[in-house]
Amino acid sequence: MTGLTAPAPQPAARRWKDFLVLALVLVVGSTLSVLAGQLLRETEQLRSRELRTAATQTVLSAFDLEMSRTIEAVRGAGLMVETQQNLSRDAFNRYAQHMLVNVNSINFLEWQPVVQASELRRFEAQARAAGQPQYRVLQPNAQRTGWEPVHDRNEYLPVLYGWPEHYATAGYDMSFSPERMASKHSAAMTGLPAASGVLNIMKNGKVASGDMGIAISTPVYRVDRSVNGYMTAVIDLPTLFQQATQRADGAKLDMLVYDLHSGDSKPIYTWLGDATDLTAAMAARRSLGPLDQATTVDFARQAWEIVLHPRPSFEAAPLLRHSTGVTAAGLAMTLLLLLAIARVQGSRHSTEQAQRQTQLAKESLTAQSQRLHDVIEAADMGTWEFNSKTSEIQVNDRWLAIGGMTRAQWRAIPNYTWHQLCHPDDIPILKDAMRRHMRGDAPSVETEYRHRHADGHWVWVALKGKLLARALNGKPEVFAGTITEITERKAAQARIEELNATLEQRVQKRTAQLQDAMENLHRSQDELSRSEARATLGTLVAGVSHELSTPMGNSMMTASTLTAQAQDFQKLLASGALRRSDLNHFVTQVHEGNELMLRNLERAVDLLKNFRQVAADQASEQRRVFNLRQVVQEITDTLAPSLKHMPHRMVQDVDADIRMDSYPGPLGQVVINLINNAYLHAFDGMAQGEFTIHARAEAATVTLTFRDNGKGIAPDILERMFEPFFSTKIGRGGTGLGMSIVENLVTKTLGGQLKLHSELGVGTTVVVTLPLLAPQIETTGA
Repeated sequence: MTGLTAPAPQPAARRWKDFLVLALVLVVGSTLSVLAGQLLRETEQLRSRELRTAATQTVLSAFDLEMSRTIEAVRGAGLMVETQQNLSRDAFNRYAQHMLVNVNSINFLEWQPVVQASELRRFEAQARAAGQPQYRVLQPNAQRTGWEPVHDRNEYLPVLYGWPEHYATAGYDMSFSPERMASKHSAAMTGLPAASGVLNIMKNGKVASGDMGIAISTPVYRVDRSVNGYMTAVIDLPTLFQQATQRADGAKLDMLVYDLHSGDSKPIYTWLGDATDLTAAMAARRSLGPLDQATTVDFARQAWEIVLHPRPSFEAAPLLRHSTGVTAAGLAMTLLLLLAIARVQGSRHSTEQAQRQTQLAKESLTAQSQRLHDVIEAADMGTWEFNSKTSEIQVNDRWLAIGGMTRAQWRAIPNYTWHQLCHPDDIPILKDAMRRHMRGDAPSVETEYRHRHADGHWVWVALKGKLLARALNGKPEVFAGTITEITERKAAQARIEELNATLEQRVQKRTAQLQDAMENLHRSQDELSRSEARATLGTLVAGVSHELSTPMGNSMMTASTLTAQAQDFQKLLASGALRRSDLNHFVTQVHEGNELMLRNLERAVDLLKNFRQVAADQASEQRRVFNLRQVVQEITDTLAPSLKHMPHRMVQDVDADIRMDSYPGPLGQVVINLINNAYLHAFDGMAQGEFTIHARAEAATVTLTFRDNGKGIAPDILERMFEPFFSTKIGRGGTGLGMSIVENLVTKTLGGQLKLHSELGVGTTVVVTLPLLAPQIETTGA
């Protein structure tokens, strides 16, 4: 009997074990539920941040595009005036009208020449004689309620031409206003467009029109590089921020813009949606919330901060709270809930990725469609599409206009084929171009042929087309493309090629020289970038490139002008209205244009010649025998483009017969660093400084003395001058490596000695003693 009753305790033991298992599953399940809930919350928070960041980038990209188009348009207008020193009012109005059509952010454009006080009356008389009978140079009165004659000043900056003319800004003098002149002086110093602070725009006869905006000015130089005047574009802020505002509003973001230079906490531009949670008082002061996105942008040397504030309706899904449900589901559902969460996460990620890709594809397709539409309208093109399967041909109105047909006449043509409107002599050419494209030998069909006009004559057109789709059997099915009428161009081209072959050859020769110069410059830049120790060459390349832009731009503009003048001459010749004076005028223009191109190209060649030797020395540590005076002169000539806008003076006193067997590259680095140090630190805040380079040879050594009359160096700073990464201008143009590199090159590479002396208020002197025969540089193999 005892053996039969022994197993009785097993059910209780099993229940106890089951309880332990359930308790363990409960603990594990609860822990996993909490961790899963926390993971889900962090994932959704990250998604919300990504949505805000993506929306911010969309708004900033729209503003950056509008800003770049505006600045480049102003720069282009300045170059136009610079190449046409005697610009007429009609020419300015035509150019400005065309530019304002393409750049919507510009409210109006002004040409403001510099007029000396002694020339003011003659300047006014010339303006009145040139078609502005009421022209007078005026400035606001003391109460800012009206206008009065300008006060006595050394020079004036009146508006000579303004477009649109109905704003009546001609004659307004800008020199009375320091805030307006500040941006112009900045532009003249840098040679780049500069924006003013926010101003109350003067127009329509009012000193203060009530419209707030900014003015972007770019300097216009004479041939001697003195400032001739300023091309100024006046921009009202709502128009400038229109595209960015639309993007922000579409993303349910409020936008506020602050001027960081003004020191005012009030925004210069505000856009609040209907569903915003910001009040007017909150928007009037600069206070960032935890979800706000703030970005600093540089708008033509003006620092602006763009703050994007998400509205309560911003597209951000609420945080998932599955953790509570996971915990409450119990021990039995823990594993199922975890698997469901994993599947939900995977599904959500896939869905979000698909949505993002779909949205990007839609945006790309919309942008491409809009660009294609804009290009077709701007280029005045006719479009066509042919479906071989349905034999259906779709054309736009411009295509019909080129052929002189109406839509009704087009529909009345039975069984139309392209052969019907193509000149018989051009059919083989068009067929060959189509065959090459269909075989894959050409990416598209591009050719020119004669197209039959409805009244029977032929018009020249340029055709571009492409095979868009093939049938399942591989046969071409859908073709599409454009045609552009080029009749006048073909006729003019034939006449110009016949009468102006010599001119065309000269233009091509000058253009080839210009391209060679650019290629040489690019090769020099590539070589310089390989040496990290020659980082200073980046500044030299930028300076030379900027200096080259003027002669190259002038040459290209002159070549274009000569071509246009040749076309005008041909039109006079063809019309039979050519006079001897017209012929003499044309010959004079061609002669002057060629001389101008030659001077500019010679200037570019001289710049490259000096730069090439300095670049070769800087890019390598090649040892050679050289004349010290010549090397120093080449270095200062190469630095000249970046230093010429500064009011300081450089004096060289180097004996002409000092010859060295050393390393011109490291020596040039020493000279460049010391010059840059003086201009950046010693002359900071000075109206005019002087930097002297003195060199004398003694026996087997040469002593170079670099002296400036700057503000000097304090003793505590002088003790740390050669410490790496020590600079009083870290983040403001200084790296802290200049003098450390100088000491290393002088004492190690060049085998010399370096002494430094400075006195506050007097200046700094650096004495470098070098052997005429430099020691060999020791190299250690790895």
